[in-house]
Amino acid sequence: MTERFAKMRTIFCIIFTLLYGASSKTINVATNGKVTLQSHVEGEIENIVWMHDGDKMVDWDNKAVNIREYFKFKGRIKLDVKTGDVTFIRLTKDDSGLYEAVVIIQGRIISIKHRVKVTDPVTEAKVTCLSNATLHCEAEGDSLDYSWFGPGLQTAEMRGQTGPQISKENQDSVYTCVVNNPVSHSSVTYHASGCFASDPVTEAKVICLSNATLHCEAEGDSLDYSWSGPGLQTAEMRGQTGPQISKENQDSVYTCVVNNTVSHSSVTYHVRDCFASDAGDHQLILRVVSAVIGVIGVICIGAAGLVYYCYKINSRGQKHTGNENKRETTEKIIPNQKEETVVLLPGRHQASFWNSVDGEPTGGDQDKINRITVSQATPTEATYTCDGFSVPEAATTLRSNIHMSRYNKAFLLRQKRNKEDQEKATST
Repeated sequence: MTERFAKMRTIFCIIFTLLYGASSKTINVATNGKVTLQSHVEGEIENIVWMHDGDKMVDWDNKAVNIREYFKFKGRIKLDVKTGDVTFIRLTKDDSGLYEAVVIIQGRIISIKHRVKVTDPVTEAKVTCLSNATLHCEAEGDSLDYSWFGPGLQTAEMRGQTGPQISKENQDSVYTCVVNNPVSHSSVTYHASGCFASDPVTEAKVICLSNATLHCEAEGDSLDYSWSGPGLQTAEMRGQTGPQISKENQDSVYTCVVNNTVSHSSVTYHVRDCFASDAGDHQLILRVVSAVIGVIGVICIGAAGLVYYCYKINSRGQKHTGNENKRETTEKIIPNQKEETVVLLPGRHQASFWNSVDGEPTGGDQDKINRITVSQATPTEATYTCDGFSVPEAATTLRSNIHMSRYNKAFLLRQKRNKEDQEKATST
């Protein structure tokens, strides 16, 4: 019976409040802020209910153990059961509306109403100079109100985003734009001389120096550089030279902001870009080294081929090599004469013409490929002068043993025996 009576009493209080509740007042709160709604009651509270636009948000009575929170306010509301005040945090625009409290003290019903409006605060105000030398103020937020202060201005007359039109004659003046709304305000000063600066800030660029230090560049008049990023204090990190970075923090991002009185420019830089060139340099070096090795290989192969070709040309038709000379040390074929002329036939290892041997074969001029003139000093040693050889040794004089190869010697002996046989046959 008691529980039923309590519920009926609560319902009665709500109906009574809706019909006869006290007048409300509006409280402005910034987005993501907090607010405390006061009940302004005296005495020991027996029962209290707070509602938002008619929906329960929290309630308590002196017979309950816990405070009950409802719906979207769970976890961000706090009720003081002694004073009846309620505080809630992390406000959004959806929290705007009418808040009502019904409090019972010693059987007496008390009603409280508050109207709350959640508003976006004013962002940082900025002033720019338009092409006609008129100042213009900008900011973001809800219900913004603009006002200007400066030489010759009446605040009541100079309101709105558009400010005064200035001239070079008063470019030493300073003007202030103030932006207000119900929850915050922002102000910015502007030097009139900035309206007549010749060059605004160009697009800022950040480069990474060889020592992994960031460097910011832009063009314009009276430039001011500032840096922001992990571990940086803006007041300390100013100027074109930025932080020195390392590979350990290459996931970080730094920002360079360049300002002057006319405009500003900002650029972000990813630290990993500072070290990407190292890998590219290594790859470039590897490609260059590979190319050089390839060129050297081609040159070596070509040189080896040329040497082999010259060797084959130089040795064509000649059988008197070092080894053969050692084996053919008997029976001198060429007598000691001052000069010997030898003509070699292509592909045939034989002497086609010898001055000192009778019965030598005589080949046609079309079969002659090389001519060797031998100026003999001793029976076993001679000087060879090459005529017509397409080898590097063509113009040199060589010393060599002059023993014939076994094939050439046998050929000449057969020629000699054949001649002797013919002479014997003729004589008989």
